[in-house]
Amino acid sequence: MNGVRRVFQFLPLGFGLAGLAGFAAYGALSGGLVPPELVPLTGLIISGILILSNLSPLLPDESRGRYTLLLLLVYTAGILFMGLRPKGAYVFAPPGTLAFLDPALPSAYVMTMNVVGFIPLGFLFVVALTHSARLRRTSLSFLIAVLACTLISLFIEVTQHFIVTRMSSLVDLVTNAAGGIIGAAYGVVHLKVWADAVPAAGTAS
Repeated sequence: MNGVRRVFQFLPLGFGLAGLAGFAAYGALSGGLVPPELVPLTGLIISGILILSNLSPLLPDESRGRYTLLLLLVYTAGILFMGLRPKGAYVFAPPGTLAFLDPALPSAYVMTMNVVGFIPLGFLFVVALTHSARLRRTSLSFLIAVLACTLISLFIEVTQHFIVTRMSSLVDLVTNAAGGIIGAAYGVVHLKVWADAVPAAGTAS
């Protein structure tokens, strides 16, 4: 049982270190990391944020909220950048020209990345809300996190509707929301495990 708790306690750290290892492997196989391509660079940044997020329970209470909120803002900015960057130049279409929330299924890879990309977002929302807003009820943090992730995804899909080189997708919205739910649920478990491991984890130590 303690082993399972340890896994849940340090899961972000494990994924972050795995991401760094993957980035290093990519560099070795591709012959170098300079200049880095966008996708592996994004993975590197995500890995760093996950590693840093796992340090938050060890910080004093007065700085934990600001720390996790900063990580959340950085990750949210990254999500918006990846979702709104054009594939080429920005070309905007008049309303009604492009499909809105197209229900067509993208590739399995795209759907997986949509889920995976929003898992850290849901997790960071729960952790940041709980620490910075002093929401002692993690269930409330969970609901706000899921709503926030869904609204961020909806904003991206609505904006993509007007960008010629992007596609507004209903499946993207659903898979992003699913990732947010998974991440938020893990965030609740993560906080509970740390609270049990470190007495008064939500208060100054």
